Amino acid sequence: RGAGQTRRGAFRHAHRHRARCAGNSADAEKDGADYLGVGPIFEARATKPDAGEPMGLFLLRQVRQKCQVPIIAIGGINHNNAKEIIQAGADGIAVISAIVAADDVSAASRELKALVRNERKKSEI
Repeated sequence: RGAGQTRRGAFRHAHRHRARCAGNSADAEKDGADYLGVGPIFEARATKPDAGEPMGLFLLRQVRQKCQVPIIAIGGINHNNAKEIIQAGADGIAVISAIVAADDVSAASRELKALVRNERKKSEI
C-alpha cells in the first residue's frame, strides 16, 4: 500500500468501478481489504441520489465466487429482499431506510438481524 492508502481505500476503488466489480474486488482483497462493501444491489437512489445504478444479485454472486473476505451488501435492502441477498453470498447487510423508516425501529432491527442469522445458518448446513 502507498502512503495514506488504507484497506478500506482499496475497497473503495473496487466499488467505484462497478462494471468490473468482481475483478476489482479480487484486487481489493489481494491489497489487504478486510471486507468488501458491494452495492447498490437494488435501487437506492430514492434516498441516496448518488448511489448509482443497481448492481443486482448476479454481480454479488460473481464477487462471492472471486473473494473469500466477508461481503457486506448495501443499497435498497429491506425485509422483503434481505434473504435473497444472503442466499446470493453476502455475509451481512448494511441498511438505513429499512430501519429508520419503520414504525418500530428496535423491532425492525431485531427482525433483520434474525433474518440474516437464520439465512446464514441455513447456508452453513
